[in-house]
Amino acid sequence: MYEVVSAFGDGADAMKILRINSKAAKAGLASIPDTIKMTSAVTKAWGDTSAEAVQHVADLGLKTVELGQTTLPELATSVQGVTLMSKNLSITQEELFAVMAAGTGVIGSASEVATKLRGAQQAFLAPNAAMTKAITEMGYQSAQAMIEQEGLGNTFLKIAEYAEDTNTPITDLYT
Repeated sequence: MYEVVSAFGDGADAMKILRINSKAAKAGLASIPDTIKMTSAVTKAWGDTSAEAVQHVADLGLKTVELGQTTLPELATSVQGVTLMSKNLSITQEELFAVMAAGTGVIGSASEVATKLRGAQQAFLAPNAAMTKAITEMGYQSAQAMIEQEGLGNTFLKIAEYAEDTNTPITDLYT
């Protein structure tokens, strides 16, 4: 309960939030503090720390572990570094966890996936000249506008297609 109160405050939902995190910890073979790290990081970034929001994030985390090649403790630690930028770029929680599920095992560990995602997010938030040109030539005012309209997955695909169509090394867009 100390962890819940520290992370979420001593609200009316505190016992519910503790129960949700306890069940997620048991299902994900994790500690309760690990699940609280994950659920609090995501729900705080998106501005909704209700029990329903905590349950949704716990479910997404467990589905990510099921579909990806990671553990709940690894996911909890890694996702913290990309939650705020994800929210700022209008990336949905579902897209964030989908990237973590799909990326683990392909790119590497949850930490490596989060590092790569953070790099892409930084390229979207502060685009270099090549990325700015690509985004505007594709008809978007900004990367955030593109993500809002297309979603994160389609944004990555469109940027990759642009790089191929224009013979632009994709690394030039993200660095």
